[in-house]
Amino acid sequence: MSKDLEKFTSSSLRGMKKGIYEQLQCSLLIKSIQTDKPLTKTSSICEAALFSKNKDSLDLETVNVCNDVCRSFLNTFSTRTREYEYVKVAWIFSMSEESYNKYITPWHRIALNYYPLKTGYRHAKYPIIDRLEDVSPFRQTEHYNKMAEYNDLIRAKIEEDLKKVSEDFRFFVITSALTFHSYSILKGEFTNWALTQLSETRRKLSEEISPQVWKDFTEQTKQEKEVTEENE
Repeated sequence: MSKDLEKFTSSSLRGMKKGIYEQLQCSLLIKSIQTDKPLTKTSSICEAALFSKNKDSLDLETVNVCNDVCRSFLNTFSTRTREYEYVKVAWIFSMSEESYNKYITPWHRIALNYYPLKTGYRHAKYPIIDRLEDVSPFRQTEHYNKMAEYNDLIRAKIEEDLKKVSEDFRFFVITSALTFHSYSILKGEFTNWALTQLSETRRKLSEEISPQVWKDFTEQTKQEKEVTEENE
C-alpha cells in the first residue's frame, strides 16, 4: 500500500512539474512577443529554452552564448561624471581570447568610440595625477594645466598601445570605457544578431506548448491589459 501511494505521489508531482514548466515556458514566450525591448526579448527566449522538454532539438550552444552576452548587457550601468558619461560592460565570462572568439566574434563588426583615460588599462598601467587641494586660484590653475597636458600625453600613449595588442585584448579594454552612444551601437549589434539566431529556437519552443495553455495565457494577458487600461 505504501509503495502504491509513493508511486501515485511521484506520478502526481511529475505531472504538476511538467505543467508548471510548460506554463513558465509559455509565459516567457508571450513576454518575448509582447516586449519592445530587444534584450528582454532575447533573455525571455533563452530562459524559455531552459524549460524545454526537447533540448536535444535546440541549438543550446547558441542559446547559451546569447544568454551569457545578454545577461552581461542587462547587468551593465553607465557612469556619469562632470566630464563624461561612459559605460563599462559587465562581461560575466572571462576576458580572454577564447571567450572573445566564442561570445563576441560571431556578431561584432562596428568600430567603437571610448574614453582612453577611463579604461581599466589606463588605471593598471599609467598613474593618475590627483587634484590639488590648495585653495590658491593660481596654484589650482597651474596644476590643472599640468594635469591636462599629462592626460593628453597618456591618452595618445594608450591609443598607440592598443594598435599593437591582440584584437580580443583591445576589445575588452575599449568596452571598459565606452561612450554611451557606442554602447548603444554594441548592444544593437548583438540583439540584431541574437534574435535572428534564436528565431528557429522560438518556433520550436512554441510548438511544445499545448493549445489549451496558449489559450489560457492569451485570455489572462487580455484581461490584465483591460484592467490596466481601466486604471489609467
